[in-house]
Amino acid sequence: MRLLLLGAAESQCSWWKGSWYEEPEEHRWLFSRNNEQIQIHIVRFYGTPSNRSDEQGKTVLRLEGELLRFAKRLSHQLGQITYQEETKSGDLAVPLKDYQNLQEAIVAFEQARRRKQGKSEAEKNGSREIATNPQEREKR
Repeated sequence: MRLLLLGAAESQCSWWKGSWYEEPEEHRWLFSRNNEQIQIHIVRFYGTPSNRSDEQGKTVLRLEGELLRFAKRLSHQLGQITYQEETKSGDLAVPLKDYQNLQEAIVAFEQARRRKQGKSEAEKNGSREIATNPQEREKR
């Protein structure tokens, strides 16, 4: 998620679950970004770890939404999980540095968005001024 906020087009993460009485399974989260939209595709694999292609997994979920909104919601949820785990066991569910890195990436994304919107507004206003006042343009 952090990489997408910082400009990467794609990212992924995966984790394994299983125990002595369950068959191991991997959940692979595939993220892709298109401007400010995020596409999430989660695929599941059963059995022991291998280098299987994404296409060989079973689709569990596929969705699209706003990148910043999803990142903020994820950050909030991680904060809640971290707080709950810390109060129960004294251990953090999410390493503090990873959580802070996500927070910083959200702030950086918001700042870049504001700069882009400000630049866009300035360009619009500048072109409006030129279009509405050609005599002023000639004085420059």
